Amino acid sequence: MTVRTEGSDQAWELCWTDDESVQLALYLRDVLALSVDTDPFLPAVDPGVPVEVPPHIDRAEVQRQWPMWWEAVLSFSANRRKGGPAMPEALAEDSAISVAVQHFRDSFARRPRGDSPSRRPSHTSNVGAMVRELEEERGRKVRPFQATVTVVSVDGEVWHRLSRTHVLASRRFAADQAACERALRELVTDLF
Repeated sequence: MTVRTEGSDQAWELCWTDDESVQLALYLRDVLALSVDTDPFLPAVDPGVPVEVPPHIDRAEVQRQWPMWWEAVLSFSANRRKGGPAMPEALAEDSAISVAVQHFRDSFARRPRGDSPSRRPSHTSNVGAMVRELEEERGRKVRPFQATVTVVSVDGEVWHRLSRTHVLASRRFAADQAACERALRELVTDLF
């Protein structure tokens, strides 16, 4: 689900997304118990999943392909805009990742979604007020920007800027109104 907050003059846009491709990548990482690093470090998915390695899935090959897929998924999430596809271009249909995705797609779709709703927390609607305050303080309009906050279902509080305009945030962090508002204010101030 993607929720957008736009300025009245549409000079800026904050996209708050629960990107299925990002969630699926983390789910596969954990269900197959892959020994891969994420940058930033991301704890296990929440709620946790039992490890399951079916005999027809080449776990070692999935583990080798996963980091490249993870980078593609994050890039896709940061750059997806209105009307785009729900998932990034897959690796080759016969790749180990594709085989794993096909095998786990149904269990991924049925899994519980974590401790928070998959929509933007209501307190993030204050971004418009933050932008207006900064415009008044600095005596000028905000520079145009598009930023994306990708929400991840992981166990713990995470707020990590992957780039100037892309943030990974855990559901737990997003539910903490004070911490989330401080982080959003810092993001908007930096983009101003």
